[in-house]
Amino acid sequence: MGAIASKYAFLPPNSPKPLHADCKMLHTSDSIEIPSYFVKHEASQFVVIYSHGNAEDLTSCVAFCNQISSRFRVSVFAYEYIGYPHTRNMNPSESLSPSFLSSSVDDEKPSPSESGCYESIQTAYKYVRDSLGYDEAHQIWFGQSVGSGPTVDLVARLGAKKINLAGMILLSPFYSGVSTVSPFLSNFVDIFCNGAKMPKVTCPTLIIHGAVDDVVPVGHSSQLEMVSHCRINRCVVPNAGHNNLFQFQATFAALKDFFKQITDE
Repeated sequence: MGAIASKYAFLPPNSPKPLHADCKMLHTSDSIEIPSYFVKHEASQFVVIYSHGNAEDLTSCVAFCNQISSRFRVSVFAYEYIGYPHTRNMNPSESLSPSFLSSSVDDEKPSPSESGCYESIQTAYKYVRDSLGYDEAHQIWFGQSVGSGPTVDLVARLGAKKINLAGMILLSPFYSGVSTVSPFLSNFVDIFCNGAKMPKVTCPTLIIHGAVDDVVPVGHSSQLEMVSHCRINRCVVPNAGHNNLFQFQATFAALKDFFKQITDE
């Protein structure tokens, strides 16, 4: 049943642009290659790990990552989900090919799925911790829209293990995937059940939502706040919708305050 929901949940870009030259390919435990992008801010000990929205891929995140790093003086890491344009199955005997960085689509690309998103973020977590050298206490996990699904899942799993993270940011998050379309159907089939996982989140959390979001209604973030046990800052941005939150100063103000709280602790 979850596979049926996944089939209609993901909307990868149809005409992706080539990857940025600074992107690095990572291997998942399932021998799938996913791209990542890292911008380091030398003045910060913290890293933001960004999980992108539904109709995005890594190429559309690069400018955003650079902006967040420069504006808030933090390092930023982003990755792409399995099944999105620049991911592909790897032949075990194949070495990483630099030429793949210049290709936009590969013939052996797997399909996007909920489990694929979880595998992707787990790969990102291990890389940030083991290769980039950021321990959990200096990791800030940031999920936008569909990216709230893998973000909440990972942060909740780490919270259940009593692993302390610096913080979590959710932008336009949903209570669960199917409930954005039909709360009734979500009783029978669902994906990205954020509401069921939020009670296990232990780190400080910022939720930002547009007041007139017609894709994920603002009530979803209210529900997430109600079931949470962690410290929550919730910012509802007047007149903002689902995809234009960064056109409003209130969004930047909320992020600035949250980053200051974390880095001052």
